Amino acid sequence: MTRHETLAVAVRLFAVALVLLTLRDVPATILALNQTPTNAGFVIVVASHIAVILVAVGLWKFPFGVAALLLPQHASEAPGLPWSQKQAIETASIVIGFFYAFYALSDLLYWITYGVAVAALDEVHAPPLTADQWAGTITTVAEVVMALTLIFGASGVARFIQAIRYAGKLPSN
Repeated sequence: MTRHETLAVAVRLFAVALVLLTLRDVPATILALNQTPTNAGFVIVVASHIAVILVAVGLWKFPFGVAALLLPQHASEAPGLPWSQKQAIETASIVIGFFYAFYALSDLLYWITYGVAVAALDEVHAPPLTADQWAGTITTVAEVVMALTLIFGASGVARFIQAIRYAGKLPSN
């Protein structure tokens, strides 16, 4: 399997995971929407879930296009040659980035739903965020940053790992 085929498989698995994530959140979303008297809150929550489903459909239909965008093929690369160490690290970085993106999107959907439900309450009845909830929001932001860095900065991540591993002296491959 080439690295693009490997990444295409990971992209499709990520699409399936996104659909399962959205289906898992349906009961909590319905409960939160029942407590939300405003139409704007309903639109925000439903739009965020529809956006995740549309991303999943796009990833499912175009996994090789996504792989080609994330791992551009250089003219010197022959498709049948074994991967170099840098190519393997880049591919693994993107796959791990999808893993973090799954958790980041899960948490992001939760916080959107929670925010809409709390925004529907008046200021007197709206509960303040607890320390645990603040930690959860900070973790969500960190997961989003890590996922974006690993997915879109895979080449830089690979160079960084190689620089650390070889103390600034890159290997020949």
